[in-house]
Amino acid sequence: MRFPLLKDARRLALTFEQEAGETVFVPPGWHHMVENVTDCISINHNWIHPRFVRTSAKSTLPPCFSGAHARVTMS
Repeated sequence: MRFPLLKDARRLALTFEQEAGETVFVPPGWHHMVENVTDCISINHNWIHPRFVRTSAKSTLPPCFSGAHARVTMS
């Protein structure tokens, strides 16, 4: 089986319909999917919590920046 935990993930998934005027907060690190059931405008702000800057940079840098060339400096 390629994704052995998929069945559990689907069982534990949170599903809801967002109504007009409502805001949804997705915590850092939460994988999520959005399906727009009507025409809409999405305004989102993607940010990285300072605690996860190093991890996020390592996972999103292109392969040419891997190894000794990948450095993340936090002040």
